[in-house]
Amino acid sequence: MTQLIIGIIAIIIALFIIKKVVGCVARIVVIIILCAILSILYATHANAQLFKPKKKPQESYTITQDGQIKKRALFEKKPKAERVIDPKYLAGACPEVNGKIQWQKAIEVPGKSAGEIYNTMLAFTKGYCSETGGNGVNPKTDVSKISITDEANHQIVARVQEILTFENKFLSLDQTKFNYQLVIGCFDGRCLVTMCNLNYIYDEERGGGQFPAEDMISDAQAINKKGDGFQKGGSEKFRTKTIDAKDALFNRIEETLKK
Repeated sequence: MTQLIIGIIAIIIALFIIKKVVGCVARIVVIIILCAILSILYATHANAQLFKPKKKPQESYTITQDGQIKKRALFEKKPKAERVIDPKYLAGACPEVNGKIQWQKAIEVPGKSAGEIYNTMLAFTKGYCSETGGNGVNPKTDVSKISITDEANHQIVARVQEILTFENKFLSLDQTKFNYQLVIGCFDGRCLVTMCNLNYIYDEERGGGQFPAEDMISDAQAINKKGDGFQKGGSEKFRTKTIDAKDALFNRIEETLKK
């Protein structure tokens, strides 16, 4: 950079001198001196670059599976990190009964009668069907309600419609209405909870429709042939969100019964 500045200054001075000097011979002499100065500056710069120490390429290393440190080749691509999927979403996570996806959980409640469990579950289900969301809870629509209460046999059946949100960003809202039937059977010291008859109402604004869960989240539709990942096509978001909703419901019922 310094040589460049000096060279520019020398050129300016030389041009000024050339204008002032009278006679062809004198001008030629000035031009020769200018060329000599520029040649010296160029040679100095070239020598500086020639003897300038070169930077060595940064070396990188990897650790093999057996714990050995291995030097990675200069142009070797870094291996892509493998995606780890929670096994609870993979093959077998959506069991089918007579071709229909259905989840069932038996919860042991020692020391409580069928009537006590029934009353607890009736109050829970009424509150559950009227939830408006918040605090990690999926909101329920007005469709959600208790359809059957059989106090004599300690049975409760509710039809639930809740909103599953896949993405909620600025100018981008992706969600579905998730419909299912909740069946609760109460016995002495035990409660049997069943989630069945699942379907989705998706993309209504753009001509979507109602889709049975078997066409969206079953192993055949959602899981790849190896059983260790998802198929392409969008079924992953339905399967993971549905399983999460099921787990949240069953866990809340168990917590309520064991208070």
